Amino acid sequence: MIDSRWTKKDELIDILMDLKHDLGKYVFLHLSHLTTDSPADMIEEALHAALFETRKIGVEHQSAEQIWLRYKSEIDALDYPFGGYERLVNAANETLAMKRFLTSGGESAPPHVGQIQKIARGISETIMQIIEEEQGE
Repeated sequence: MIDSRWTKKDELIDILMDLKHDLGKYVFLHLSHLTTDSPADMIEEALHAALFETRKIGVEHQSAEQIWLRYKSEIDALDYPFGGYERLVNAANETLAMKRFLTSGGESAPPHVGQIQKIARGISETIMQIIEEEQGE
């Protein structure tokens, strides 16, 4: 039973916390073991796992995009305007755009590990900032 005092803001914060876990944590988890001297194939493998096999539930893998779209639809359906919406969408899009770092047959240089880890951390950091802003109101 949902508490009658539960507001749309409470629901938003709950959704954002789940998004931080299901997207932010799992994307970064796949990339956290990389170092600046990791071989290009290891970087590509970790990026692929982070973006296309982000979370495993049973035997099924969910991609970062599937996770994001599911939570975005929940946020949109909530119909609760909040100041961080555009930042959230931009951070998610930047995370999903890491696909650009997957090289095509070794024709381009591997991405800098620090850069991809920074992007991967960015979604969680953005979500936490938005949660803190909402809780502070």
